[in-house]
Amino acid sequence: MHYQPMIGAGLFAGLCALFAQPALAQSSPDSAPPSPGAASTGAGEAAPAAALGSSATAAPASPGDAAQATLARLTEINRLRPMGQSTDFAGVTDSIVRDQGGIRSALFEKGIFFDATTIHGFTQDVNGGRSPTSPQRFSGQKFTYGSSNNLRVSFRLADDGTDLTQLNVGGLYNASTWRQLGGNQFTLTRLDLSASLFDQKVQVTGGLGTNILNYIGIFAGGNPILANGLAGTIPIQVGLSGSVAPVPLLNVRLQGPAGLYSKTGLQRSIGPDGLVEEGFDNGIGLKLTRRGAKPLLIQEFGLQRKASATDRQIWLRAGGIYNTTRYTRFDAPGTRKNWMLFALADYQLYQPDAKLAYRGVYVGASAMFAPDKVNVYTRTFEARTYALGMVPGRPADQMSLTFGYNKFSRPAGIAIAALGETTNKYQASVSALYAYRASSGIYVAPSVAYIRHPSFTGDFDPAVNLSLSLSFLL
Repeated sequence: MHYQPMIGAGLFAGLCALFAQPALAQSSPDSAPPSPGAASTGAGEAAPAAALGSSATAAPASPGDAAQATLARLTEINRLRPMGQSTDFAGVTDSIVRDQGGIRSALFEKGIFFDATTIHGFTQDVNGGRSPTSPQRFSGQKFTYGSSNNLRVSFRLADDGTDLTQLNVGGLYNASTWRQLGGNQFTLTRLDLSASLFDQKVQVTGGLGTNILNYIGIFAGGNPILANGLAGTIPIQVGLSGSVAPVPLLNVRLQGPAGLYSKTGLQRSIGPDGLVEEGFDNGIGLKLTRRGAKPLLIQEFGLQRKASATDRQIWLRAGGIYNTTRYTRFDAPGTRKNWMLFALADYQLYQPDAKLAYRGVYVGASAMFAPDKVNVYTRTFEARTYALGMVPGRPADQMSLTFGYNKFSRPAGIAIAALGETTNKYQASVSALYAYRASSGIYVAPSVAYIRHPSFTGDFDPAVNLSLSLSFLL
């Protein structure tokens, strides 16, 4: 019988790997991020002309011109970012390195793109009370540290100015004080070929990779820097690949009119004993098969439009996963296949400035469902509101308030209680986060979360988790 303990949301983001915290572009030296989950369109900070690299043909006439020239160059470089992720960030436009010394421009001329991140998360429950500290069953039960250090490199194989073919390679070094966050290990996160076709109306990716950031958009608007509250564990629980567990996959995205899209994926499921065991068993990530792990199909339909001078941002998505892998039943002897359904929505409710269209207040909601006979987490509901660039004088800062609810499996509770273990019926939380942009490519994000029943098993007081995330985008 396999079940996953609750994982704190800030550190769950680390578990999802490729946790390249958002490179949030700026439209002036102190301006704010673009719409979440979208590529950057804002301007960068002013930079010396030499930083533009060999393809800069003329020196800017003023600091404002320099900033625009830098943005234009970085946006051009960003075009080589790995395609296909629905949860991804602005790339190099908000990074520590940017194009200093022309290094990114020189690589770009050879068809090479890279970005790197190092993310460090710290969590402590300050309301432990009578709760034991061992064995650890949730993030923060005792002081919990997690670090996700990621590098992505893409090589351009073909480019007609619109459509692009790439070879993508990614690696992750994960470190943590709690085994359920992946322990200390290095793994590949991707080794794949990607191509866009027919004026980017079709995108195809095939190879080794992790799909948690390619589908669903479990964080606020697809923006991991606002990862807070009880991030949905159901997709991973049902077999979707993530973090330390790359698997063979094939993904196809079809882009329709007015922001409509369809995404279809076929991958090898992670093993039925869960993501963590898959990661430890997978070595450096090149294991193509695993005992008991069979094909998984995921389908997502959606509508996604970025914020603009004439439109507010909207992202609606819904779909399902069907996994042919056999999972141990909680309610009876034997096994059965697994599945889930999901529906999520994010909308820009308030837009104070059409010229900086990303700024504003957003609302969102999520619902996920999975069968209780083989899954511990069977229902997840989340309501959220978040703001981008709404603090005076801090146009790059972000904040969020999130309410979450997880329903636990009754058959799993009965089965585990029969072994003398205390189980809980649900988990509820409210959490708040403030992400402070210290400088280009550096974010400091303190958060607080109140969690009732922080673990499926065990008799714990409500947790009050204080967390701090430090993000360095190279």
